[in-house]
Amino acid sequence: MTLLSEAAFELAQNGIELFSLPGGYLFASSDGNDLQALQKQAGRLAIDCGIDLLVGVDEIVKDTHPDAELIRRSKLGAFAIFASRHGAVANWRQRTITGADQHLISDTVCTGRPGRIFSS
Repeated sequence: MTLLSEAAFELAQNGIELFSLPGGYLFASSDGNDLQALQKQAGRLAIDCGIDLLVGVDEIVKDTHPDAELIRRSKLGAFAIFASRHGAVANWRQRTITGADQHLISDTVCTGRPGRIFSS
């Protein structure tokens, strides 16, 4: 988080409005508390720096089910957190691994279930 903060401040000072980092840049435990803490930190950082952030988060999944079962249960351990410099924070859970496994998820999961939006 320290490197993310330093880079965000530097980029914001140079007029950059969106800083995007790949999946797995941050890690969280699967109990949900780490993800919520990361969301709050990202939200605060975005406001403090005046830059929008999009950060990939891999969840440490202790579930030993095969990937296909995790996809069916909507339990893949990959997220993206978006934090706006205006205070909105949202997360999205990855639904599939490849285009070939899309058939494993239900139609209801595919229809417009947006990420949760939080206000900082």
